[in-house]
Amino acid sequence: MINIIYILPSEKGPAGGIKVSIQHSEIINKLKEQFTSQILFIKKKKTSKWKSSFSKIIKTKPKKFNGWKFNDTVIDKKNKQSWFKNKIEFKNDFNFDKKKDFVILPEIFAHFARDLLNKDNINYAIFVQNGLALNFTNDYKSLEQAYSKAKFILSVSSHINNCIRVAFPNHKNKIIQINQSVRQQKLNFNAKTKLITYMPRKLPDHSKLVLFFLRNHLPKGWKILPIDNISQENVFKYLKKSKIFLSF
Repeated sequence: MINIIYILPSEKGPAGGIKVSIQHSEIINKLKEQFTSQILFIKKKKTSKWKSSFSKIIKTKPKKFNGWKFNDTVIDKKNKQSWFKNKIEFKNDFNFDKKKDFVILPEIFAHFARDLLNKDNINYAIFVQNGLALNFTNDYKSLEQAYSKAKFILSVSSHINNCIRVAFPNHKNKIIQINQSVRQQKLNFNAKTKLITYMPRKLPDHSKLVLFFLRNHLPKGWKILPIDNISQENVFKYLKKSKIFLSF
């Protein structure tokens, strides 16, 4: 029996990447054969958050290291991801069994492999859902080691494949692309109105600039609506109505 463990950031609000990993975990558990799966949520320690806030207030010199450090994290045992229906099986410790555990790290935590997994020879893969987050840390030595020792690299698009190939050319043969999908019955492509939608979470500065330049050029009757921090049902609701979706 192989236990597949997804390590995820403990976000409070809706996050598509987290939902995808949780749904993968649920599907694995439904197989009920040779595999089980768990989710391990992590967050920054309070002391780490205080140090970051204090540094911003007194404007200290920038640190040489950027990103999260594994030693600054702690397990979040209370995150239920209640913004969508799920049946999460939790893992609440950092103890791994190299005989049966297989860990999936998101690209933003890939560098954790050195301190968390490599020392005990735990098998793992890296799940890249954002090709522009491969440099979540500037600890490039740990990143190279993480991708070098990963069994494979999961990707969700050809664009992400290309990002991985450019950033880690020696490991391009490890890439396995999986396909995302939306249930077609959720969308009615004939019920469109003069509505433009966009998701500002990833690149808010870009979206603000585009909206600034558009503000005096929209034809009469057109509206712009951000899709942000809302339920899945409302996402579908607004996409059904939207004639144009701006992707950043």
